Amino acid sequence: MDERKSTGVPGIDDMIEGGLVKGSVTLVTGTTGAGKTTFCSQFLWNGLENGETCLFISLEERPEQIKRSARQFGMDFDNNDTDGTFKIMYIDPGSNPGNTADNVYRAIQEVSPDRVAIDSLSVLEAYWEDQDEMRNDINDLALQMRDGGWTTVITAEMPDPEGSRLTRHGIAEFVVDGVIVLGGLSLGQTTFRSVQVLKMRLTDITEDVKSLDLTGDGIVVIEEDY
Repeated sequence: MDERKSTGVPGIDDMIEGGLVKGSVTLVTGTTGAGKTTFCSQFLWNGLENGETCLFISLEERPEQIKRSARQFGMDFDNNDTDGTFKIMYIDPGSNPGNTADNVYRAIQEVSPDRVAIDSLSVLEAYWEDQDEMRNDINDLALQMRDGGWTTVITAEMPDPEGSRLTRHGIAEFVVDGVIVLGGLSLGQTTFRSVQVLKMRLTDITEDVKSLDLTGDGIVVIEEDY
């Protein structure tokens, strides 16, 4: 039986046979404000609670921004930042666009963590000019994650919630092992959030669209289906 890692999001594990397969690569995609970065924080926080080493690679927000957001939901990464179990790194994709994927891999290899969160692939996609090169880079990165046994979550912005592509170029969703879609629709002062698992290799998934709620502890699944 495959070892699994909890997502740290109450209710999602029930949709994927208890969690993400160890060493797998999962894409978490969705609209702006749907909770993708919070998902990453909860995933890594759960790992820390279980004595694992975790790495957060940000290609967009600075580390202090991510930590500040996480503290709103009771996750204080500063306590783990000093004992070697957690590291958050900002890699600027604009400084050397052609080598960003390699820089991400080297950073992960240096730490050799149990869990990795990469936020966000969409920033990288903006710099890739050749689609074949992009496919090769994403595929190579996913292979390296699997070979290292690093359970990885990668976020991406969904360009058009009504369209067929889950990422800007529609490539990553075919390379990764799993795809989780977070939805967010704002009407006035109210935001309606949802989650759906589209695929998860080696897993019997629940494909129903479930409602999400944003609580003081982060995002959680509401039992009622849409």
